[in-house]
Amino acid sequence: MLDRTTWLACFMCSFAQPVLSQSITYQLDPITVIATPDRPGAVLERTAETGSRLGISIQETPAAIDIIDRARMDERGDRSAAEAAQGAVGLTYGNPPGDPSIFSFRGFTTNQITQLYDGIRIGPASMTSRPFDSFNLERVEVLKGPASTLFGEGSVGGAINYVTKRPQRGPFTADGLLSYGGFDNLRLGAGLGGPIGERLHYRVDVSQQTSDTFIDRTDFKYFNFTNGLAWDVTDRLNLELNVDAGHDKISPYWGTPFVTSALPGAQPINGILRDADGRFIDERLREKNYNVADNDMSSDTLWGRLKLYWRLGEAWHLRNQLYHFKAKRNWRNSEVYAFNPATLLIDRDRFFVSHDQEIIGNRFELAHDAKLFNRDNKFIIGFDYSDLEFFRPSSFQGCDSVDIFNPEPGSYGVLVPAVRATRLKTTALFVEDQFALTERFKLLAGLRTESIDLQRKDRNIDGSARTDGLDRRFHPTSGRIGLIFEARPGLNVYVQYATAADIASNTSNLFLIRAAQNFDLTKGRQFEVGLKQRFWENRGVWTFALYDIERKNLLSRTAQDTASNIGKQSSNGVELGFELQPMHTLRLAADYAYTRARYDRYRDTSSGTIFDDNAPPNVPKHVANLEASYRFLSGLPIELGAHVRYVGKRTGNDSNTLELLGYTTVDASLSWLFKNTRLTLRGRNLFNTNYVAWADVFYPTQVLLGEPRTWELALNARF
Repeated sequence: MLDRTTWLACFMCSFAQPVLSQSITYQLDPITVIATPDRPGAVLERTAETGSRLGISIQETPAAIDIIDRARMDERGDRSAAEAAQGAVGLTYGNPPGDPSIFSFRGFTTNQITQLYDGIRIGPASMTSRPFDSFNLERVEVLKGPASTLFGEGSVGGAINYVTKRPQRGPFTADGLLSYGGFDNLRLGAGLGGPIGERLHYRVDVSQQTSDTFIDRTDFKYFNFTNGLAWDVTDRLNLELNVDAGHDKISPYWGTPFVTSALPGAQPINGILRDADGRFIDERLREKNYNVADNDMSSDTLWGRLKLYWRLGEAWHLRNQLYHFKAKRNWRNSEVYAFNPATLLIDRDRFFVSHDQEIIGNRFELAHDAKLFNRDNKFIIGFDYSDLEFFRPSSFQGCDSVDIFNPEPGSYGVLVPAVRATRLKTTALFVEDQFALTERFKLLAGLRTESIDLQRKDRNIDGSARTDGLDRRFHPTSGRIGLIFEARPGLNVYVQYATAADIASNTSNLFLIRAAQNFDLTKGRQFEVGLKQRFWENRGVWTFALYDIERKNLLSRTAQDTASNIGKQSSNGVELGFELQPMHTLRLAADYAYTRARYDRYRDTSSGTIFDDNAPPNVPKHVANLEASYRFLSGLPIELGAHVRYVGKRTGNDSNTLELLGYTTVDASLSWLFKNTRLTLRGRNLFNTNYVAWADVFYPTQVLLGEPRTWELALNARF
């Protein structure tokens, strides 16, 4: 592993010489602020690779798509990629250490929402997602509803694509970030981009974030390095090479344990939850950490991508992306904290797991853009291949108890892991087409068929082979068809039907399923209608989506040691987004999402537990945001901003005996703008609202509390 100093040296040495050796001096135009957002309606004119591979605009795509661009991230002060993604309508995220940076929207969570990095999926979100700083991102794209046609197995709820900053064709630019805030949160970022001669272009960005948190002994560090070199070989042939690296090291917060009235002098935190068993969170435990002293949660990633774009003629285009990804992840912690009313102590466990993951893959696409039957037609056919190896040593061992108010951390103890290995080969053929039925009606259709070859081999601690391995091949086929109608210039109405497939278990994924979980994939489908409108010369935009999703073949346990694909889950809801810039200095935005999510059939008859008609955990029924910013043009160059966010009540478990109450947070900012600089004082959760951020179903004895009020001062600059 290369440490931070080495990467910084690589960053400076690799690009200092080409930049300094250029003889051309660029005269840059004055910049009022570091990033000025486009008019709101312009977002619908952009293309989103997460919504379609045809290169069509969001306005022309019959699906709900949100883009959070660089300017929005800077305005909102998004510290992490997950915070940036939360700018999408109806989306919430949790950061449980076992599944860091996972999301909830349209009634689904965790592995039912695909996470992509520059359009590439590296595995189930619960196993591969990591927190990282938003500085290295150009934008975040969010596709709502089934995305399996584009990205394969999974994706019944949608897809989130993190798009990093890429080589730019234009003058040299440099970006910088310096931010300091509550709990010693320090963010540093630097980026360079521009030409090297006439045909080479580059971009390189490096960022680091370090912080304590409001919980004792839970500091963290993120370090990310992204770069790209683009070569215009000819006017028709382009190559781009990206080599990215990341490192994080976290002392994780696994949650605050519930207590009961058996605890003397109880001081419940009111207004955050209701529990059928009378459990609550005690005020005196708000900042307590029950993890061992030598805890570990860390990861290192390194991956390269070679992209080719070749314009074969006026109508034909060829694209290819070859990629190689490696990751090493570790967890060594005490994770479960259970209050023992008999001893008044916290009983805790020990768990170790490590990931050693490697992927080699390639995506090939051949696109055609020309007339068909004298009508505009865009067509693409492609082939995806990936070969993934996943090595996972793990162990559960040892338990002890600590004082509830003065926990002595102690150490993890002896580590003796068992081994699980997964080999996953995926091949897929996909097609997509958009045909103009008339000048105002366009039909979009797509189809994807996959072959997923899964091999699981497990060994005991003594090295002997286990019998719960699995050798299985899946053949899911997914599709979508949509019709979009331009009712008038700037106003499009659409209808869409899409399907998806994913693993049957809600608590597992393709990396972990064993012989006892050898079941068919689920079958998901969605109906959606909506509209998208730009108005008032792009000063305003509003979107509307109404959807109904059904996921069948869920796993339901029918006896102590048997289960079958008899479960069913559904969700339906409405999403509204609105943004208006009535004058150059004033911007207003609001959005609202209503979600009704249910387990139509989901049960464990071996224990007599029936979850039919229950709501899935961490799915709020209501999510709303209201934002405003105003910039003074005369006198002091100041911008004021405010953001009010409401998240409705959610359930914290499948049995719905734990209810997480709704909450409202208020953020505000004051920015000083001068030429290419933005200096911002920002307050988060100004009224210090108490709330539960997430409830991890794997840890039913605890919940994760939300961050209290914090302040920060941030300097952004561009040259």
